Amino acid sequence: MTSRSTSSEDERALFSYLYFRRNAAGPQREWWFHTSGCREWFQAERDTRDNTVIQVARAGRLGGAGETPATAAAASEAADG
Repeated sequence: MTSRSTSSEDERALFSYLYFRRNAAGPQREWWFHTSGCREWFQAERDTRDNTVIQVARAGRLGGAGETPATAAAASEAADG
C-alpha cells in the first residue's frame, strides 16, 4: 500500500510539474489510454503545432530517432491493439 505524501514541499513540486512545466510547441511524446477500446496504455508522438500524429506504438515500443514514422493507417492499427 502506498501512502499520500503530506509534505508541502512535495505538493509544491507536484503543483509546479502539473501547471508550470515547459510546454514547447513541436513534436512531443505522450502517454495515452485507450478507454473506448482495448483499455491499454500506448505512446503517441505528435506535433502540438498542428496536432499531427507522427507515430504511435504500444507502451515502451515507440521508435527512436531515425526510424520511419508510422503511417496514419498503421498508427490507428497500433493504437487499436
